[in-house]
Amino acid sequence: MFMSKFKTEPYLMLKEGHGRLEGNDKYEGYVVDLIQMIAKEINITYEFRLRSDGNGKRDKKTNKWNGIIGEVQEMVKHFFFYRI
Repeated sequence: MFMSKFKTEPYLMLKEGHGRLEGNDKYEGYVVDLIQMIAKEINITYEFRLRSDGNGKRDKKTNKWNGIIGEVQEMVKHFFFYRI
């Protein structure tokens, strides 16, 4: 299971010194704490990954999306968090 989101304080932030850390250890915040608790309770694995290309944009010729929406449609991502 993968999580995608833009950094948004205080929900998802890169830790100080994150360049020396790997995987989910790079992140902190409310969402990180919540997902850790849920994952432990229901015995799932996850990975936080930041996106730089936005939520997605539909290609009018192919009718396919890129970005987070495209990944969800292609079943690459099962969950994503979005700031409203």
